[in-house]
Amino acid sequence: MHYIKSMNYQIEIRIYYFEVQGKMMTGVSGSILRNSIEESSSSKRRGSDRISSLPEEIRRKILSLLPIEDAVRSMVWSKGWRFLFLSLQNYVFDDSDFPDMDRRVEKFKEFIDWSLFHHDDSAIETLTIAFPIFDDEPCPQMNSTWINTAVEHNVQKLDLEVTINGLDELPNCLFTCASLTTFRLVISYEVLRLPDSLSLHNLKQLTVMGAFFYDENALEKIFSGCPVLECFFIKRCNLSRLASVTVSSPRLKSLYIIENFDTEKRSFILQTPRLETLCYDDTLARDYNVGSISPTSEVDLSLRADFNIGRTGGELGRLAVNLLNGFSCAEKLVMNLFFTQVLSNSCTQLIRLRFFENLQELEISIWPTEAHVKAMVTLLTRSRSLSSLHIEFTGSGCPLDALNLESSIRDLGGGVDDLFLSDLDYIHLENFEGLDIEMKLLKFLLTRAGSLSEMEIKYCSVVGEQGGLEEPMEMSEEKVNEIRDEILKLRPFHRTERMGFRPVSGAIPDDVVLDG
Repeated sequence: MHYIKSMNYQIEIRIYYFEVQGKMMTGVSGSILRNSIEESSSSKRRGSDRISSLPEEIRRKILSLLPIEDAVRSMVWSKGWRFLFLSLQNYVFDDSDFPDMDRRVEKFKEFIDWSLFHHDDSAIETLTIAFPIFDDEPCPQMNSTWINTAVEHNVQKLDLEVTINGLDELPNCLFTCASLTTFRLVISYEVLRLPDSLSLHNLKQLTVMGAFFYDENALEKIFSGCPVLECFFIKRCNLSRLASVTVSSPRLKSLYIIENFDTEKRSFILQTPRLETLCYDDTLARDYNVGSISPTSEVDLSLRADFNIGRTGGELGRLAVNLLNGFSCAEKLVMNLFFTQVLSNSCTQLIRLRFFENLQELEISIWPTEAHVKAMVTLLTRSRSLSSLHIEFTGSGCPLDALNLESSIRDLGGGVDDLFLSDLDYIHLENFEGLDIEMKLLKFLLTRAGSLSEMEIKYCSVVGEQGGLEEPMEMSEEKVNEIRDEILKLRPFHRTERMGFRPVSGAIPDDVVLDG
C-alpha cells in the first residue's frame, strides 16, 4: 500500500502481483481519498477514468512505484499516459525483475539504452542498474552513455551494480556531478581508476564494493573531492596499491570498513572529528593512527577468522590495543569473539589500555575460559561509567578441555577503585551454561554492580552444544533451578528490580520478580 500526497490530493495506491501462464504480472488500483479542487465537468463525465485526470506530477509518482517494464506498458493505457514514461523520476533496471535474463542479455541492455535515450528534459532523481555480476550468468557491460544521461539530467541517487571491463575509466562527468547526493558502486573485483581530482560537492553517501583501487592515493582523492560526505562504506575492495588507508573527512559521521583485501599490510589513519558510527569488520592493519572522534560515537570492532595472517600474538595484541585506545571516548563498544581472543593472548599489552570515561554500553563475545574473562574484566576496570553490559558466551572454536574449566579467577578486578562498575544498571548474559567460570564471573559482577536494576540471563537448554561436544547434555529442570537459586543467593532482587531467566530458544517463561 502506498500513499501519495500533494497540496490538493491524497491518493491511496495498491500494487498487486499475479501470475498468468507462468508470467508474473502487475496490477494497480487506487482511490482518491481527498481532492480539494472541485472536479471539472469534463472530469465528472469521464467518471471511471478519474486517475487520468490527476496532474502529471502525481501520475509520474504512481508510475515510479511500478517495476520498470510495467511502467513502460502504461503507454497503452490511454492518451493521458502515453508519454509519461519518458519523464520518469526514478529508473530501476534490476535483472532480477526480468525473467529469462540469461537468454535476454542484449535485449535487457537495449531496453536500458532505449529508456534513457528517450527520456525528456525533466530531472532523473534515481537511477539503479543491477546486473548479475557475481553469478555465472552472462552479464552485459555497462554503457558509459547511461551515466552521461543521468548526469545531464541532474541525477541525485546513482546505484550501479555492473561490470566495467572494457572501459578505460568511468566517465569524468560522474566525478563532477553537482547534483549527486548518493552513489553506490558495486563491481566484480575490477580496476577502478579515478581522475586526478573529484568535485562532488553535494555527495553525502558513498559505497564502493569489489573495486581494485588503481591509484595509491585513491582514498585521499575521494575525501578531498567530497567535502560534505557523511557516510562511507567500503567492502571487499583490494587495497594493495594504496600507500595507506587514510580516511580524512571533517563531516563524516558513519564509516564501514568490511572484509577488504591486504588490510594487514596498510597503515590505518583516521581523522574524522564528527564520526558517530564505526563498523570495522576486517583484519588488523599494520598500524593505527586515530584522531579525535565524537564522544557520542558507537564503535563495532570485529575481526575476521583469519585475523592472525602470520603475525605473533604480541604484535596482534599491540595493534588491537592501539585500535581500542583510539576510540577511548566512545559511548558504545561492540567486540566480537576474535577481537577478544587477540586481547586474551597478550596480557602484557592490556596494561596499556586507556580509560573509557564515556563508555555507557559494552557488548562482547567471549569463550568461557579464564583468559577471555580476564581480558574482558581488564576492559571493565577501565570503564567507570558503564551502565549496560551484554556478554555472549560461545563455545564455537573453543578448546574442548577448556569448556569445563574449573579454575578460580584470582585477583579478578583487584587493584581498582571501589567505584568500578558502580553505575552498572543492566546485565545481559547470552548462552549461559552455569559453568564454574561463568558463575564466578556472575558473582563478581553482582557484588560490584551496586546500581543494578535489571538482569536478563538466557541459558542454553542443551549444555555443550555451543562448543560442538560429541554428546551435548540437556540441562535438567533441577540444574536450572539450582542455578537460579544460586543467582538469587548472590544478590536478592527487590520488587522494583527485574531478573529474567529464560532459555535461549523455546518457550519463554515469565520473568522472575522477587521480594528482597
